[in-house]
Amino acid sequence: MLGTRMSQAGWLVAGIAFLHGIFRGHPDAKVLGMGNIPFLPLALFALILIVTGMSTGWFCLRALESGKIVSGRVVKIEADNSGDETEYKVSFEYRGELGESRIVRATRSVQDLSVAQEVSILVDQQGEMIRPEAGLPGGVTFAHAFGREPVPGKCFARVALVPGFSLGMLTCLLPQIYTVSQKTVWLDQPAAPMLIIFGECFWLFANRKHFLI
Repeated sequence: MLGTRMSQAGWLVAGIAFLHGIFRGHPDAKVLGMGNIPFLPLALFALILIVTGMSTGWFCLRALESGKIVSGRVVKIEADNSGDETEYKVSFEYRGELGESRIVRATRSVQDLSVAQEVSILVDQQGEMIRPEAGLPGGVTFAHAFGREPVPGKCFARVALVPGFSLGMLTCLLPQIYTVSQKTVWLDQPAAPMLIIFGECFWLFANRKHFLI
């Protein structure tokens, strides 16, 4: 349930909120220029993102329990540039229970499929698209999701890194670590913790295709 973009963004904001709350009274450190902005609204915003993202993940898990896996073929890919980010409308063809040809569609944020490619897709009891295998979070496959194969450690790492490092910001409450962080203030920022925040941003961007929209 942590493998959605919304929950990952929420944990990133939570890390920033923790850091801001810890250094809010510091005369020289202003986390991302937030100054005396209250901690609570920022933390509440992070919580809303996390809960919303986890709800999306929960619905995905329920869909996996009720759906069925079929083999499909990519028949069409259309780029949609109407929004802030390019989305790809992908059409899949598969055979129904009676052998009839059926077309289902999915929207993806990355172009990692090609026309004529054979893929596994998950459909509901009415034969409508739930999601392709490439749309599962963390890089897991249907075999992992249904317990036929163990989930690789790298899949857990992809979804756990940002929450783990964001919670790690709370270690700045320890006197020793807080003192070290004070000594690394640079350009009004606690440099060492902020490097971790920027690292989380890079990680989310680099692995964005592995997170549910």
